[in-house]
Amino acid sequence: MNPPEDPFELSGSTLCQLCRTFIKELSVFWAEKRHLEKGWTADKRHSLFTITFPYNSSRVAFKHQLSFDALVSSALSCELCHVLHDQLAKIGPDLRIGWLGLLPCYWHRKGYFRAKFSMSKSLSWERVDPSFRIGRLRNFVYRDRVRTWSDPITYDDIIVTPRHLTPAYIAQKYRDWIAMCQTDESHKSCRRGTYLAEEGSIEDRHPHATSLAQGALPTRVIDLGPPQSAELPRLYVAAPGEQANYVALSHCWGGTIPSSTFLANLGARLVELPVKGLPRNFQDAIAVTRALGIRYLWIDSLCIIQDSQSDWFAEARNMASVYAGATVTLSALDAASSNVGFLHPEGRAPTAILNEDYAVQKEFSNIYDYLQGCPLNSRAWCMQERLLSPRVMHFSREQMLWECNRFLTTESNDFFDGHSNHVAGLLLYLRGLIREQPRRTRWGLWYQLVEEYTTRKLTFGADKLPALAGLAALFKSLLHSNSLPTYVAGLWREDIANGLIWGAKYNHVNGQRRHFGYTPSDVCSKLVEAPPVNNQPRAPSWSWASVDGEVMFWSVRSPSDNVLDKVSIVMQRGEDSFIEPQPIGALNVRGLFAEVVYHPPIDSYRYTGVQQDIGVDVGSLEVVGNEEFGYIHGCVMDTKRDITQRCYALIVCITPNGVEKYMLVLEKRDVDMTFKRVGICRSLSDRDFVKEGGFKSKDITLT
Repeated sequence: MNPPEDPFELSGSTLCQLCRTFIKELSVFWAEKRHLEKGWTADKRHSLFTITFPYNSSRVAFKHQLSFDALVSSALSCELCHVLHDQLAKIGPDLRIGWLGLLPCYWHRKGYFRAKFSMSKSLSWERVDPSFRIGRLRNFVYRDRVRTWSDPITYDDIIVTPRHLTPAYIAQKYRDWIAMCQTDESHKSCRRGTYLAEEGSIEDRHPHATSLAQGALPTRVIDLGPPQSAELPRLYVAAPGEQANYVALSHCWGGTIPSSTFLANLGARLVELPVKGLPRNFQDAIAVTRALGIRYLWIDSLCIIQDSQSDWFAEARNMASVYAGATVTLSALDAASSNVGFLHPEGRAPTAILNEDYAVQKEFSNIYDYLQGCPLNSRAWCMQERLLSPRVMHFSREQMLWECNRFLTTESNDFFDGHSNHVAGLLLYLRGLIREQPRRTRWGLWYQLVEEYTTRKLTFGADKLPALAGLAALFKSLLHSNSLPTYVAGLWREDIANGLIWGAKYNHVNGQRRHFGYTPSDVCSKLVEAPPVNNQPRAPSWSWASVDGEVMFWSVRSPSDNVLDKVSIVMQRGEDSFIEPQPIGALNVRGLFAEVVYHPPIDSYRYTGVQQDIGVDVGSLEVVGNEEFGYIHGCVMDTKRDITQRCYALIVCITPNGVEKYMLVLEKRDVDMTFKRVGICRSLSDRDFVKEGGFKSKDITLT
């Protein structure tokens, strides 16, 4: 059956007169506008469209409610005003001044509009104003009839999502999604086994981790009892090799969780786990697990003994296996702490049903950007939890999402398959690679993962490398080579030169001409040297894990060649160990080396004629005893960027054209020819650093 061309008839809807008029005007707005001259203004045919926004004079707007208070009042009885109010109530009071204007906007379909108050302060409406859309109802039951059609599209389809989540609805969506993974031809990767290389192989523990067969239970799980039973939850210690379906929870701690499991309460919890005393996230996870008909649930702070170091290390070693073996992982995307909850009893975004064919709802966020902005995705541990889980059921304040090895989909039936340069697309792409055969990948993928990882937060700095252990195991399994690579302090021995050229992430200052690489006006991320533990650094200085803060790898952006004549790594502790929190190792190299003086930005560019504002992060190097060679620009120290200091430079990589040179900046330690990395320099120069610059081949050691 074909729907009417436009939603004129508003039968069955509860709309105020303003909303009724707006819907009718909007339905023909673009068709009639095509007959108007450029610079269209209000006329008798569209008398309610006006140009009175002081900051958007090129836009036309429908004059809706006279104030935000009027919208609040109308929202009690008008479905569309309720949809508008639900979103506009979330913006600041300074953005809710004046009358409400609804601004039509034509994208790839008809029916889109934005909302803005007339006297609000000037902001870019394209980016910040809430947006909405009229859409065609698809697979919607209206008066006991299912509306479906396949005519030419002028409006986007809308799938109505319920305002409130119920156990029955969650269970039905889960069954629909899991059936897709079981039967759809394009979901073969969802039915393959896991192949991960690690110290205690996931393959050994979960031979069918990504298939839909049962996996081995973790050491402890929460036993919720058989379906429909009235048994009280309790901690359950699984027998070795015992197999069953179980759910895992990925969540933000948001500080200390007082209801965690400790040695003192372990015995009592093996008998009964009091649900009422648990944080809302945990209570919601129990409710969802029961709705799915699954008996066992794994939550980190409840299933790992928090004051037992030996238990923590044993379970941390198996963390990747826990998520890889889960039937499904529940992801509490928007819960910034354990007490927030993720089922949103206050309700999700409402929908205004116009008639049996059309409805209005908010336009949902770009899913990649939304995921990146969620509190859970600011947490370092979450990155591997998400990637290692064969299936993830995300709960957001807008929708539920399903992520499997094939794609990411939403309740509203949007699909994303990982073909994107966005970091969320990268993670989805990597999920798909996990089960592909033959397994091929590139070193740059690891560096991109580390870049994303360093943007995330850790409650405990000592978890810097353990929280990445599962991803390291995953990446190692993806490399297609005759011999598997060796993991050394967050890097790989077989690509160590490219792994060394990391540095602070840079951002170009707005208004400045954009250059690739470090420029004088750049603002760079602040790096902090990790505090020592037992008088030992967290990682060797040549590893990115030795600092906290956002880092970037130059090899991802500009492929270069290793020019070190000799490289060897001697690990005293942590060789090929993914879980080692404090690796110790020395890097022995032979390469072009020179003593230099680091000049902070204010001195570096004072007399160079650079026509840019000078920032506080990008300095320069001057070769000692060779003033004629001049300054080597593009140096960013890891920490001490504002003081002149004597140090050393070691050329590690050069691009094939010989112009871009990547150097480590070093500080001499007490031991002869032993150095500590303190910065990075990316030089754009075709000069001969040996003949002109005085760089000489030296054997040195970095620790």
